[in-house]
Amino acid sequence: MNDAARKRIVQAPLSIDARGSSVRVIIAADKYTVANVSQGINDREEYARLFSAAPDMLAALQGVLPLLEKIETARLVGDEGCLWPVEFVRAAIAKAEGETS
Repeated sequence: MNDAARKRIVQAPLSIDARGSSVRVIIAADKYTVANVSQGINDREEYARLFSAAPDMLAALQGVLPLLEKIETARLVGDEGCLWPVEFVRAAIAKAEGETS
């Protein structure tokens, strides 16, 4: 997937549509179905809400990463305590963007 397509997908506001036994994640603007949450999954609406919040969470992580990197560089070398948040944030962003290690 190219960068323009990824950006368009991530910026599309998602919402959930729960009607009867059907729970689906949709693009808010045009009601296009992105995902159906299986009836066999417990807490289907919670899964759908989490899925629909993913683009916002990615944007939040991308926004906070520069701040975490500044904090990390301000720490003393060898202070392992501050490294994990930055690495988890980087890994989550890479995973969302389809990068594999």
